[in-house]
Amino acid sequence: YTCFAYDNLRVEILPDAGVVKQEADLEAEVVRVLVDVTNTGDVAGGEIIQCYVSDLECSVERPVKELKAFDKVFLEPGETMTVELMLNNRAFAFYDVEQKAFIVEEGEFELHVGSASDKIHHSTKISLTN
Repeated sequence: YTCFAYDNLRVEILPDAGVVKQEADLEAEVVRVLVDVTNTGDVAGGEIIQCYVSDLECSVERPVKELKAFDKVFLEPGETMTVELMLNNRAFAFYDVEQKAFIVEEGEFELHVGSASDKIHHSTKISLTN
């Protein structure tokens, strides 16, 4: 019943990104995604902001986009809110059957922010190194 605009996508890679030495490291928050969302319509409404991850250099086949974080906001007409989505190491990991463990490989990842997997408003690339 209303429309939303997404602007000013920012990404901050935190110090422990990509370092997975034990299972507990998978839960460590490693990337902060920020985006400004504005209600551009005439009525108040809610929007679910979603963040998808694409592994661009993976050694195994993975889905093109994997939903890894989301948040719902309610905005009045004309109101803008900065939405923060936190990604942990698990967002970049996959299960390696040879190592019998979840791993995060070094390389490039693409982060997509939008209202659905087929409604991506902004994307950016990041690199993770161990």
